[in-house]
Amino acid sequence: MELTCTIVRKDKWVIIALRGELAFDTITVLKNVINDLLKTKETSIALDLTEVRLISSLGLSTLLQINQEVTAKSGILACIRPSDNIADVLYITGCYKIIPLYASEPDLLQNHPLFKQ
Repeated sequence: MELTCTIVRKDKWVIIALRGELAFDTITVLKNVINDLLKTKETSIALDLTEVRLISSLGLSTLLQINQEVTAKSGILACIRPSDNIADVLYITGCYKIIPLYASEPDLLQNHPLFKQ
């Protein structure tokens, strides 16, 4: 299993495009990227899930933990473009109630409350 993270900055957001699987042996990659961003006070973070093939229960738990860490720094975590399978997991588990989901990057940029202020 492998997970790669590509970081792009757009408007007020840091968008992390994930590719691979979010599971036991890959979550450290994402956690390290998030920790580095939080150290530099970049706290408006969107995870692009387009190319995530699998998310395990530990991967879900990690997303919720990351959300807690980001919100503790007065930040925002969102997810964009989940595949149908990943979206199903996020809906079935109720994670979407805690971490907002957006259909696309423009949807995030236009509709997130960060831009309604």
